[in-house]
Amino acid sequence: SQGRAITETGANMTRNIRCGINIDPKNLKGRPTGQELKDLGAEWVRFTFKDDSTGSTPAQFAFYDQAVEHLDQAGIGILMILSYETLHGKPDRHASDAAWDAYIQRFAARCAQIAQHYGGAVRAYEIWNEPDYLAPNPDYDPTIEPAVFGRMLKACYEAVKAVSTATVVAGGLVAGQPGWLDGVRNATPDRRIFADAVGVHPY
Repeated sequence: SQGRAITETGANMTRNIRCGINIDPKNLKGRPTGQELKDLGAEWVRFTFKDDSTGSTPAQFAFYDQAVEHLDQAGIGILMILSYETLHGKPDRHASDAAWDAYIQRFAARCAQIAQHYGGAVRAYEIWNEPDYLAPNPDYDPTIEPAVFGRMLKACYEAVKAVSTATVVAGGLVAGQPGWLDGVRNATPDRRIFADAVGVHPY
């Protein structure tokens, strides 16, 4: 959502709400310039790194490099989503643990490549998008079982943090079920949600 920064002061805290907007650099009508973003009052943008390749190196660096450089030079923070659109070939949500773990290994490696490539120009990475979606269908199925997402989050968090100081956000949750995160937490021996923040889609 778009809006202006608001500072809320209470008895024990000061909260700075910094606002931004979803964009899509691959959509001619969805990629405002840095100045247009500033005119809107947006300090951040959120967009997905889309890459349909399945090789060891992303094929879309050249395209996204231009967008990242422009936004970084304009002083706009970037929250980059790394998801099923970043590395194709995700298993069906009911696939075996072995199938998912093989994909997670490749996905975490791609997350590390992207984080290392962009260095400090990308301030935050969101791992997946709407993994708790309740109504998957053939046209849109981002859903992952909590235990699988817990393993994915741990692998990706550690991969990104090995090469970057960027914030890692657990994929934007959409179902309004905080208890879903219990399954994510319980998926690893650490009993920890491997993220610096949790994204929520309040709509």
